This record gives sequence, structure tokens and C-alpha cells, in this order.
Amino acid sequence: MKIAVIGSGIAGLTSALIAKKNGHEVFLFEKNDYFGGHSNTIDFKQGDSSFPVDTGFLVHNRKTYPNLIKMFEYLEIPTVECDMTLSIKHTTDSLEWGGENLQTVFSQKKNLFKPSFYFFLMDILKFNRSAESYLELSLKNREMTLGDLLDKFNYSQELKKWY
Repeated sequence: MKIAVIGSGIAGLTSALIAKKNGHEVFLFEKNDYFGGHSNTIDFKQGDSSFPVDTGFLVHNRKTYPNLIKMFEYLEIPTVECDMTLSIKHTTDSLEWGGENLQTVFSQKKNLFKPSFYFFLMDILKFNRSAESYLELSLKNREMTLGDLLDKFNYSQELKKWY
């Protein structure tokens, strides 16, 4: 049987592999000039420097990507267990912080004495507690942008800039 697969992201490549392994003739169609869908690395240029930036998934784990893990195992691709955390460097505001623990949150000791930073941290907690209800709201109102949502629920400018 001839099978057409549209898109060379992880789903398309997996479908093509399974179809091919089951003896089908596979035709893969991709609009971009690269494979991988959103799992793609681009070179970001800033001044005289260039940095590789992943535009897709950045880390995998069994809870979030069970099928991807199975595919890696099937293909005998070795993986490394890792943790993922968030860290921010905002050069305009001379701010750095990380989300791994209190030491990284307050990696800049001056933030211990900034009330705005504490309000920012409270906004993060509020946002994270409400994230699922915000998702439901955004699915009902497709016109609402993230900025609209943050304004509607009175989030700080710091959250908008630093998170």
C-alpha cells in the first residue's frame, strides 16, 4: 500500500517509520527545507555572536513524553536523565534569577531587599495555581492573547517582563 505522510515532525517521522516497517511504500511531504518539525535548532545572531537556540522541546521525561521515550528506545537512541528548570537574565533590568530553589531565586542578593521582586514571586505562584483555568478560558475565547489574560487578572509588569 502507498501511504502519504504530511509533515516530518516527530509524529510524521514516527508514522512513516511504522508504515515502512510494516511493508508499505511511504511518501513523506514536508513544506520546510529541514526535518524535525518544531524540534529544530536555529542560529540566533546577536551582535557579533551566534547562539544555537532550540525552537521545540528542550527536555524529555517519561511523564511528559512517554511515546517519545519509547521511540528512542525502539531506535536504540541513548538518552540521559536530566532535570529542567527555568532561569532568566533580563539585561535591561539587570535581573537574574532561577527557579530551581531559593538559592537560585535569590542568586542576586539585591533581590532580597526589593519588594517588587517579592510581588513578582507571588504573581508566579498565583499564575501557576491558575494556569489550568486560564487554559480553559483561552480555549473558549481564542481571541484572547496572553497579554490580555495577564491584564484581565491584574498581573504585574514584572511578571510580564521577567517570567
